[in-house]
Amino acid sequence: MDEAMGQLIKTPREENWQTGNTFAGPLRNLLDRDVENTAQERRCYDMCVCPPCSCSGTLSMINKTVILFNSPPGCGEEGMISWRTFHMQSWQQMGLKSQPEWYTTVVVHNNMGQKEIVFGGGDNMHRSVHCAYERYKPKMIVILNTCPPAIIGDDLEGVGTLLKKEFKDRCHIIPIRSEGISTPIWSNAWDLSLISLMDNVMKPPERRVSNKINIFSNFTYFYDDWQELARMVRAIGLEPSGRFGSLPGYSEVEDIENMADAACNAAVCSNYARSAFDRMEKEYGIPFVEFPSQAMGIEMSEEWLTAVASVFGLEKKAASFIGREKDQLRGSIKDFASGLKGKRILVSGGIARAIPNAFMCHHLGMEIAAINLFHYDHRNDRELEKLADLIGGDVPVLVGMQLYEDMQLLRELKPDIYLVDPHYAGIGARMGVPTVSNHFSNRGSYVGFRGAFNLAKSLAMALARKDFFAKFSGLGECKYRGTEFFPWNEPYYGMLKSGVYHGGKRRCGC
Repeated sequence: MDEAMGQLIKTPREENWQTGNTFAGPLRNLLDRDVENTAQERRCYDMCVCPPCSCSGTLSMINKTVILFNSPPGCGEEGMISWRTFHMQSWQQMGLKSQPEWYTTVVVHNNMGQKEIVFGGGDNMHRSVHCAYERYKPKMIVILNTCPPAIIGDDLEGVGTLLKKEFKDRCHIIPIRSEGISTPIWSNAWDLSLISLMDNVMKPPERRVSNKINIFSNFTYFYDDWQELARMVRAIGLEPSGRFGSLPGYSEVEDIENMADAACNAAVCSNYARSAFDRMEKEYGIPFVEFPSQAMGIEMSEEWLTAVASVFGLEKKAASFIGREKDQLRGSIKDFASGLKGKRILVSGGIARAIPNAFMCHHLGMEIAAINLFHYDHRNDRELEKLADLIGGDVPVLVGMQLYEDMQLLRELKPDIYLVDPHYAGIGARMGVPTVSNHFSNRGSYVGFRGAFNLAKSLAMALARKDFFAKFSGLGECKYRGTEFFPWNEPYYGMLKSGVYHGGKRRCGC
């Protein structure tokens, strides 16, 4: 059992990319550090996101699927709530008020209880899959393992093998060891999701389509984002896979089966699909776009499309399109930039999203007060070095997803505006800081060239509504103060400011 758990913990991100979730210090210190030491610095748990929930968000983007949490109600309910919240964003952008009729995917759990924990939950898992198939008639059932069945040692693989035999030619069965205790790195969920699709659903290529490109995006990208990326690649003569130009992106199971027919793989988020890309290149010779950040902001959108075009020899077409887009953007964001110039901003989010957002904010003339990266891996060092040259190496950087540390930064730095993931946006607003979600908007895409315009517009609108945020903060005291709840772990910024913490190991509190 110990050996098996050890194998689970050694993931590609931690072994090959030196992914870590613990750092505090100036930006230059993050870049100067030994990446092997960075990888060994771990929090026990980030208290924000769990691998099965991230797997659920990604795989529920495939139509006619049942996502089954092999879990007690708590884990399952969290997965169901987050699934619904993120999908509603795309439905609203499509102009719909509720779930579209053609989309029949559901997220459920099998209600593990005391009996299953004591005597084992294998039979319950087996029975739940059959029940889900009879009720929903899906083309794919995903079984997401959680901590309780992993702790008691339920045989996920054994039950999964039996179910595959029983449902052969009727339904894809995908058991995934996604339990949170297997790794402290939440982004491993992306690898678990996509490699499971490759192993269980994707077929060998039948015919290679010369202009077909797979653009992979996770569940934090929405309909307008998919449409913007599709618009960009179609402008240079390429055709993206999937119903709406992205994978999974509400694609059908057949789209996943035929992924290997594409001539190239690309991802909007560099941290999302790299392990799957490596596998597809090794097994089927499909090249992928090597791009370590996201297609967000003007500079990174240009680099992303240029990298895509270079795989197909379409650099001239891309340069022409990019020139037109940049000319339009210069005029359209001019008025926004004048109101944003000199304003101090705290940029928070996943590393591949926070970096291009920081570039874009600098382009708008804003001052980067601090950056919180939800995790770190050294593949983003080139962009971080470019960013350090622009904004200076003294800018404070945190690595991790601890909510109370962002709150401490807001209190200490008092930025003019806060750019952050949607699940943190509430704390900024409650503290009276104008807050913008970095990927949750009804105003359109936040990726690509149109996304650069929408981000500038959202930042300007938030600053124009400072009175709203001030009034909102007065409606009630924010009870979540951080150090009162986590006395073992002073906020990073306090350590950074006092000189106590300079990027070494720290206590975990578990």
